[in-house]
Amino acid sequence: MKLVSKEGVHQTLTDFSNVISELTEKQINQVPFEGSWTAGEVAGHLLRSLKNSSALLQRNTAESNRPADEKEEQVIKFFSDTSKKMKNPDFTSPEKSHYTKEEIIDGFNNIEKDLTEAVESLDLSMICKSYELPGFGEFTRHEWLTFYLTHVQRHTGQLKRIKSMVSSNS
Repeated sequence: MKLVSKEGVHQTLTDFSNVISELTEKQINQVPFEGSWTAGEVAGHLLRSLKNSSALLQRNTAESNRPADEKEEQVIKFFSDTSKKMKNPDFTSPEKSHYTKEEIIDGFNNIEKDLTEAVESLDLSMICKSYELPGFGEFTRHEWLTFYLTHVQRHTGQLKRIKSMVSSNS
């Protein structure tokens, strides 16, 4: 299955939502270890990171003179490496410390709808000019979608580790 596809969007976001669904409300907001985000805060970070994704994909674009997926492998390799600790930009930090399962699942359903619409209706070869990911330069729409989905996959792994810790502490 191709990552940047209707199926790829669905599978990636469903995998994350399924792990959230397996947690109790208490576990969603339980700190697994000192200095860690809760499962809810991980979800909150992703929701903030992805909430403006469709706007970024739709505005201020330009024709590209390179393959739409030229940086795809580089993006996947970099963001899949869980040995790298990354600092998120402040504008993607969780907005609060308490989250409900319902608001997380609803948020991910809305994001799935937006990303699926983008995959199905936009020219993915267009360069997005509104924002550059530091260290990578400008991305095509395809590459932004690759980043979004790889980012969710990275945090799905983190969420599974948190689930294991809070389940054994319950």
